[in-house]
Amino acid sequence: MSSIDTNVSLSPFDWIAVAGYLGIVVGITVWSRFGQKDSSESYFLAGRGMNWIVVAIAIFATLFSTISFVASPGEAYGHGLMMLLPAFAMPIFVPLAVHLFLRFFFSGPTFTAYEYLEKRFNLPTRIGGAVLFCVIRLIYAGVVFYAAAIIIEALVGWPPLLTISAVGLFTIAYTTLGGMKAVMFTDVAQALILIVGISAVFWKILVATGASPIEIFEYASHNERTFGQLFEKEFWTLNFHTRLNVWLLILIAASGPLMSLSCDQLVIQRLLTSKDFKSAKKSVYFNYITMLPLGLLFWGAGLGLFYFYGIYPEKLPGEVTPDKVMGWFISTELPPPIPGLIIAALLAALMSTISSVVNSVATVIYKDGLLRLGHVSEENGPQTLRICRLLSIAAGLVGVGISILLTTGGEGVKSSVLEIAGVWSGLWMVLLSAFLLGVLFPRVSGKAMTVGLVLGSIVCLSCPYLFYYSVPAGERISFNWLSWPGFVVTMGVPLLISLFAPERRELVNLTLRSLKPVPTIAKSDENPVN
Repeated sequence: MSSIDTNVSLSPFDWIAVAGYLGIVVGITVWSRFGQKDSSESYFLAGRGMNWIVVAIAIFATLFSTISFVASPGEAYGHGLMMLLPAFAMPIFVPLAVHLFLRFFFSGPTFTAYEYLEKRFNLPTRIGGAVLFCVIRLIYAGVVFYAAAIIIEALVGWPPLLTISAVGLFTIAYTTLGGMKAVMFTDVAQALILIVGISAVFWKILVATGASPIEIFEYASHNERTFGQLFEKEFWTLNFHTRLNVWLLILIAASGPLMSLSCDQLVIQRLLTSKDFKSAKKSVYFNYITMLPLGLLFWGAGLGLFYFYGIYPEKLPGEVTPDKVMGWFISTELPPPIPGLIIAALLAALMSTISSVVNSVATVIYKDGLLRLGHVSEENGPQTLRICRLLSIAAGLVGVGISILLTTGGEGVKSSVLEIAGVWSGLWMVLLSAFLLGVLFPRVSGKAMTVGLVLGSIVCLSCPYLFYYSVPAGERISFNWLSWPGFVVTMGVPLLISLFAPERRELVNLTLRSLKPVPTIAKSDENPVN
């Protein structure tokens, strides 16, 4: 973007839109503090009394980042809709994920996903899962923060360090002060801002071109921007080097819901704020049912941009790449206060991602680390709340620190951190393996699972360097395949060990075979669960 002036010149009306959004966040934070009890349950789980619609919207906002706001339209503009196909297939796997995992988190008072790993296996497996989650998500937060700051710099001209520092401290402040209640209600506001922002872009495209969505789709289809690859033989062939094929599509569609509803504390923690299992299940289905049309809106905006610059090619400089088209359109075509709404939407997506990471990581460190290992006690309410807030601050500062390192470091530092983020994110499949083995295979013991978790992690961390970074670009396999060898090892080794040393203790409510009907979950302020 350095060779192209894409900065949006914000008018007073734009600034009013941005300030109005920030004022809403402050108001929600102040309101959420009223009635907040001095307990970890009130702070981290909003007292387990959230409405199921609020939970569903919060999950959407949590999983949708600033990068997604720009990347989805950019992908549609540059390559078409093929990468949208997993979203159509996910509803097939969501009920499976609910059936396999969600009930276990409501069979007794639960704070984190990794409590199940100790109940089913042993303490080392719980600690290992918690550590992997914290590392993956903190690195992810830093990378998202850095990328978002670069996007905002290109649009508004704000220096990345200013964006990271100001937005980071603001997000840490409202997350720390308001706890989960503030995070979730601001997530709702952020989701609404996101939808209004992208709707404004799509509306402007329709008005400027006079075209209907059907005409835009037909134009995109004629120019190979829809689903034409489905009719090519290569798409149905198992090839580890292609960008997307049917086998990879199935794996992506299946692993997404399975991981979200088993080992991702960001999602599990929001579901645990529900009143009971029935409410949580409604939130899951509502989220995935509404996520598809909302996703179509973002991808449709990308096709709309492709149509707009197809009929007005003189308006798009040749140097503007697909991932920068959205920024160029905003800076050159949208009247006030729409650019202000877009900036507010970008800030909303960024703050939602960071606040979710801060809150969930603090929860895991407190519950799976300090409390479980006996370093703190729940008996002192005010002290408990202080510790929870200090952990939230610490988690936020780590994420901000990683993004500052990316911003101030040289290209070698940037590429190294981004590679590390890609490598560590593959460990989601290792964590998923532990939960699958736990619910499906009663014979797998805790010791076998610990061995599998260690070996699978080593394989998962090694594969990107062996088969991607250390080989010529033309010989690399798709990065989407690199986590699967670790998944196979983590699944296979414990199953093999279980043939010779099976689990022999009772596993009531810990496997599908032994699971009893889920009771209404009870508040646990008086009897906190470690």
